[in-house]
Amino acid sequence: MPVPTFVAFAAPPAQSSEAGEAIFTQKCSGCHTVGQGDKVGPDLDGVTRRRNAEWLTRWLLVQDEMLAEEDPFWLFLQDSS
Repeated sequence: MPVPTFVAFAAPPAQSSEAGEAIFTQKCSGCHTVGQGDKVGPDLDGVTRRRNAEWLTRWLLVQDEMLAEEDPFWLFLQDSS
């Protein structure tokens, strides 16, 4: 029987904008930009207007599960690339 996945929403630990930029540069900027157009992945400018917090959190934490489930937005992104 599969084990259910639970995503808890809590305030993230406080960090500086410089720390956030460093994380983005290290983990995200190879595929994404913010306001500079699409790369391999979509431009993340305005992503919180396009996707809700639950979806974004789940995507960041369990992306493989969402891919296996053929998440509709993921399929849309694949079709538009």
